Amino acid sequence: MINKTLKIYASGNMVIFTDPDYGLMQAVPKGAIRIYPFQSPNVGFQFIDIRTMNVIAQIKDWGQVQDSGGSAWGSDYQDTLEKLCLFFDVTIGADTLAVVLASGNNAGANDIDMNGQDILNVGNITGLTYKQVIQLAVSDETTALTTGTSKIIFRMPFAFTLTEVRASLGVAQTSGSIFTVDVNQSGTSILGTKLTIDNTEKTSVTAATPATIVTSSLTDDAEITVDIDQVGDGTAKGLKVTLIGTI
Repeated sequence: MINKTLKIYASGNMVIFTDPDYGLMQAVPKGAIRIYPFQSPNVGFQFIDIRTMNVIAQIKDWGQVQDSGGSAWGSDYQDTLEKLCLFFDVTIGADTLAVVLASGNNAGANDIDMNGQDILNVGNITGLTYKQVIQLAVSDETTALTTGTSKIIFRMPFAFTLTEVRASLGVAQTSGSIFTVDVNQSGTSILGTKLTIDNTEKTSVTAATPATIVTSSLTDDAEITVDIDQVGDGTAKGLKVTLIGTI
């Protein structure tokens, strides 16, 4: 169990999940959040980002939901669930709890106020994830790109669960073989289908064949290398690779 305090508050159309112990935060659009109760092995709640179905945070026991004074927010599980719904200005569905956040935020009077926003303190949470991005300049902006291995080498600064990988160019190539990039961890490719950038385009996001990830666990201090496996007419320049994931 991670023993820390999670603070949840609203800011415009976003809900901010913050960890003051580590100075980390995750912002999620209101409409993308659902809350689901669970009753095994404990009785608690999960906050889920429905865009990715990732768990943002997990409250392992209803009694860990506390007001700013450290007192249990509800008298029992159902009472706490109802108060969470009031906090997010939502309703409980007939079966599982499917929560769509509305524009308001109706926390109780005992909760902390930060810049006019209500905050709910939750102690002893698990499953809190933080989105992380590592972006690498694999080349300069003016030299034509060529094939080759280990065009850049670096070591992971922390353990990382990879959810998406992208490549982009400063100057697109106009024709020829499709521009293809591979990413390796400790000498082994982490991709099933490699990154490609279609001719006349600058990003892999719009590629006809999307990349697939076969190794999502990037370990602390692992050596990461980027290869250019294929180029076209030799006009492509300014390669960047972006690793997107969570810790």
